Amino acid sequence: MQRKVILIFFLLVTMLSSFTCKKPVSKDVLKQTETLQNIDGVIGKSEYSMTVETEKMMLYLSRDSKELTFGLGSQTMGWIAIGFGSMSMDKSHIIIGYSAGDTMAIKEHNGMGHRHQSAENPILINAIIKENDGTTIFEGSVRAEEVIQPGQSSISIIIACGAGDDFASRHIFRKSLAVMLAE
Repeated sequence: MQRKVILIFFLLVTMLSSFTCKKPVSKDVLKQTETLQNIDGVIGKSEYSMTVETEKMMLYLSRDSKELTFGLGSQTMGWIAIGFGSMSMDKSHIIIGYSAGDTMAIKEHNGMGHRHQSAENPILINAIIKENDGTTIFEGSVRAEEVIQPGQSSISIIIACGAGDDFASRHIFRKSLAVMLAE
């Protein structure tokens, strides 16, 4: 009888942990394409091969064998960021930027716990940030081999935005995503 109770308890704990420990996963799969987007700060309809809509931000992704191209959109006039490699700031390679008037500022950071510091090994190839009518658009591309390893089935991505045109203010929104990859 005691064995049966222990077995039922173990099964119940296993079942509950599978419901509560799942990563937020996007519904779509990011496939490899032949051509990538024009990094111009304008995101057109069907420009990217994958779109993920969250509560306060839009994430757009495409990739080929050499680059992963991203677009972010948010209803903010502050900073906007994307991170690769972790479901939290800790151990993520974060690309953060803002546009203030005619000035565009972009930095790459490595997440360490709940903080981040300048990255020693940049992965950003090209980027642009534009603000218009209360919306910030951030488009860029990174070297695919820096964020996707051979045989990898998903990529952990974090996105966030803040209200200030700086690199220090806290986020007003953040989201973690596990994006599934197609061969």
